[in-house]
Amino acid sequence: MHMHNHIQLHDGASDITPNNLEDALQQAIEIEIATIPTYLSTYYSINRTPKQSDMNKEFTKLLLAKGNTEQQAKTRALELSAKVMVFANKAGANIMSVVVEEMLHMSLVSNVKQAMFGDPDLVGKAPHIWPAFLAGHEPAFPINRAKLSHDQLETFKKIESPKPLDKKLLKSSAIPYFTIGEFYEGIEKCLTEHYCDDCHYHHGRAQLIPNRGYYAQNNIDTIYYDKEHKPVYENASDAGDLIHVVDQASALKALKTIVEQGEGAGNDHYDDKSHHELSHYYKFAQLQEQLKALNDEFNKEFGAEVSVDKYFIYNFADNAKTSDYPEAIGKVSTLTNAIYSYLYIMSQSCYRADEHTQFCLLYTSPSP
Repeated sequence: MHMHNHIQLHDGASDITPNNLEDALQQAIEIEIATIPTYLSTYYSINRTPKQSDMNKEFTKLLLAKGNTEQQAKTRALELSAKVMVFANKAGANIMSVVVEEMLHMSLVSNVKQAMFGDPDLVGKAPHIWPAFLAGHEPAFPINRAKLSHDQLETFKKIESPKPLDKKLLKSSAIPYFTIGEFYEGIEKCLTEHYCDDCHYHHGRAQLIPNRGYYAQNNIDTIYYDKEHKPVYENASDAGDLIHVVDQASALKALKTIVEQGEGAGNDHYDDKSHHELSHYYKFAQLQEQLKALNDEFNKEFGAEVSVDKYFIYNFADNAKTSDYPEAIGKVSTLTNAIYSYLYIMSQSCYRADEHTQFCLLYTSPSP
């Protein structure tokens, strides 16, 4: 990516022109990719199915020690364990739903770059050094691969924030912006003003296109069960899909989908006017509020010495490396890293193929 020093912003939108639009689209791809490892790390810190029987025994014992009758203790223990069970599963579904959509966003902006300039670069673009930083974000703030916590959710909110954190800096070597939404607004403005004609869009190039059966909003663990044991999907069934970019209208639609799913539509908390699904920012804000409420309830019931975290959050260090783990776990980490890298390699190869081939490349036994 080319370096851009002290680029100004106008009316809240990055100053993106035909001279740097290709760089801006690649930067957008790398912004989307940078969020995925941190969201996944937090997702894997959550035990979505803690053992309710074990919690019931421990909570009952603690409640009996505080003077409750046996029946009172058992009833309250069951109520508290159910709250932990529901929240743990919901937290996992919530974060995974965002991961799925971040992969969608990477694909959508890659489709735009492929149609306009070709060769979206995906391989090796995940951060190599942690804490990491979003390319071009002003002010810069550290992003960690860390377990679920109030502070980690606060970082997630900063990533997806619809409001600027500060407006004083503008020293980034990449194209600077105050929010991801403003950055995409600058891209949209450039497309609207300079790329009206179909000749700017090469729809014959291979893209990741819809209606091929390999993408769905809820195909990876985005479901949880409420206290009535009814299934709830974190991603709405009518949420955004892959878009084949063939002209200005489809390019702008792809970019609009990214912004609305992340920050929300306008001043709304939802990702579209149907109000079926919260945007990423408000998903994380809601999760943060619910985690605080659960912590407060446990503190009130048992005192500060009993943390609700230990019942469903694995306690691992921030930004752990494979070498930090015992040998057996290190091997699993190496395998996981290899699979993660492989997915980007295969996605990259889809854009360098002669036709739309994702199904054939990513599935070993495609249906005829």
